[in-house]
Amino acid sequence: MLPGYINSDKFCMICFGKPEVDGKGKSARTLKLIKHHIKYNPEEIIWVHNKCHQKIHDTNNPMALWIRYTEKEKKSFYKNKKQVNRTLGTIVKWKL
Repeated sequence: MLPGYINSDKFCMICFGKPEVDGKGKSARTLKLIKHHIKYNPEEIIWVHNKCHQKIHDTNNPMALWIRYTEKEKKSFYKNKKQVNRTLGTIVKWKL
């Protein structure tokens, strides 16, 4: 099943700002937004600035609206993802 994206990578779902630009002139680079999982099953993802992602997971004041999963669900998701990646790597390796 494909993940569901709530917003595009053109704006942050937390502050609604655009991706930030670091530097000026020719040395300027756009700092891309990062993915934050709201849920793992089914996958629901929002795009956010890194600093906004830190606010979501603030240990003193987490933004519970954007965290709708348990640690068990999170661990299970990444464990299964790792298994799939290993399997795909083996398939690709043998096709060479």
